[in-house]
Amino acid sequence: MIMVDGEKRVSSSRSFVPDLVVLDPSFADSLPASVKGSTGMDALTHATESVMSTISSPMTELHAFEAIRIIVADLAAAYDGDVEATGRVQWAAYLAGLALNAGVVLGHSLAYAINHEKPLPHGTTCAVALPYCIAYNRHLDPRRAAALARALTQGASEDLEVAAEAVKALARRVGQPTDLDESGVPAGTEDRMATRCVEVYPRPTNPEPMDRTRIRQLFGAMREGDLGLAFAVTGSSTQEGP
Repeated sequence: MIMVDGEKRVSSSRSFVPDLVVLDPSFADSLPASVKGSTGMDALTHATESVMSTISSPMTELHAFEAIRIIVADLAAAYDGDVEATGRVQWAAYLAGLALNAGVVLGHSLAYAINHEKPLPHGTTCAVALPYCIAYNRHLDPRRAAALARALTQGASEDLEVAAEAVKALARRVGQPTDLDESGVPAGTEDRMATRCVEVYPRPTNPEPMDRTRIRQLFGAMREGDLGLAFAVTGSSTQEGP
């Protein structure tokens, strides 16, 4: 990721792909807890959003669900300094990277828009955005929705609302902000963040059309930290078109 005129852009090349990857927990163990929390939530976002993508596949889901299982189970312990848990989360982050063959969806657009208003670590903006991305995409294919909820709640629920609350609680547990005020995003920026999501960072593979009015309402819910309000944004049926 690079910044171009204040916007996040992707720079991609086959030259960036290594011939060998070494995953050594000792490389990550000395990281500050805040970095472990932020990057761990980034990996969880990669895996979760890949499941929601309209081009997800059995192969990407295989990697995504295993990554989610590990991160939900071990991120808090890694954040607290457990070396073995850190190694497992490091492996999960790699698996989540493989799942990214399905791409990311609305959550990353929300995160980039937040970053434009208040520069923060990428994983931190993803941590704020992910529960609200789940809420907006409540009409996800029922099979995948149930499987995703089970993974995010460690088997406790097949309800995406419960899953979104679990993600929010995990983010808070590992020191991440969970709403726009906690993130330091200035008040009154919701309109332009919604416009930026739709115009600068569209996601054709998001399962729900990215409608500017509804995304503006979603940012309102993020300002309040209200997931119930976020789930009401897309209501009981999907809409067509932006």
